[in-house]
Amino acid sequence: MITKKMAGLLISTLMVAALPAFAEGTLPGVSGTTSLGASLVDNNGMTLYTSSADIDGKSMCTGDCAASWLPLEVAADAQASGDWTITTREDGTRMWAFKGHPVYTSAADKAAGDVMGDIKNGFSIANNLVVTAAAGANADTSAAMGALMLGTTVKGTAWVDANGMTLYTYEKDGDGKSMCNDECAVEWPPLAASADAKASGDLTIVVRDDGSKMWALFGRPLYTFVDDKSAGDVNGDNVDGFHLAM
Repeated sequence: MITKKMAGLLISTLMVAALPAFAEGTLPGVSGTTSLGASLVDNNGMTLYTSSADIDGKSMCTGDCAASWLPLEVAADAQASGDWTITTREDGTRMWAFKGHPVYTSAADKAAGDVMGDIKNGFSIANNLVVTAAAGANADTSAAMGALMLGTTVKGTAWVDANGMTLYTYEKDGDGKSMCNDECAVEWPPLAASADAKASGDLTIVVRDDGSKMWALFGRPLYTFVDDKSAGDVNGDNVDGFHLAM
């Protein structure tokens, strides 16, 4: 999760990347840059979103919802490929899904990189999918992704560890630097990386003050929370400067 302060800094320092148009028949999206950082975007650079209400690859966004959250349409001759699949909606139209998650644009976004639809009505930018979009079939990435996955919490879709425990970021951390040590690390255990783990794409490794290694996503070190007792718990969200890793 990105705080208002962090968002302001990102907006002032990041330029939205212009994406080349895709040739007809190629895949519908790519890893791109928004004013909140990396995310899946469509071929025009418009931010893609996922919905926490969607179940098992089925879009639950119909009627008025679909007027505000536009399903990423599938051309008549398009074919699924790799992580990009096609799902049929209730009205019989088809839309794209990535890693089984239907993807949408927001009617509120007017220009490439806009994120006006983030954290609204259960929708959030698809930065939780961008790692695998950028990585492709890289073997190192497959091993790295074993440390975390996209999961469901009581506050919606977020990153979780291999046991389903919610992951958090710390607003005091610098890019690629953990500021949570000693007693802090007891309450907020770092997501440990093995000694032979390798960084890949947006998944990187941070060496902590004690020499141990931990995983970071988009440069932000990742932690669990000692008071989360079951998979999907979010007792640490907005506590002591920690926020859901969304």
